[in-house]
Amino acid sequence: MAAGRLRLGARPDRSGVGILPGFEATTAQFQAVSAQLDHIGAEVRSGLGRLGAEADGLLDGGWRGQAAIAFQRGWAQWSAGACEVLDALEAMGRLLATTGQGYDVAEDDSSRTVAWAGGQL
Repeated sequence: MAAGRLRLGARPDRSGVGILPGFEATTAQFQAVSAQLDHIGAEVRSGLGRLGAEADGLLDGGWRGQAAIAFQRGWAQWSAGACEVLDALEAMGRLLATTGQGYDVAEDDSSRTVAWAGGQL
């Protein structure tokens, strides 16, 4: 197996329906996807900040009454949910990066073990 490449073969589907196909991924691919998620998260967070400033402008600009109160509550709830999604996206990016690094370490350890075992023959 090429260094830094993870390959998981077909394995039984836990639901008992069939076989799940295997997949391959390189450490570089894990790192690239992690970087993409970071970039997307930063862009969305920036857009959310601009949108929040617009909403604040509406509410601070003199909009009053029941509609303003309802909007403010809805906005606060939506904004909090959006931030949770972004936090999860960023966590996923960090986990992918860590996973890729872990595969590299495991691959190096396996290579050393095989080389050592071969030398013992």
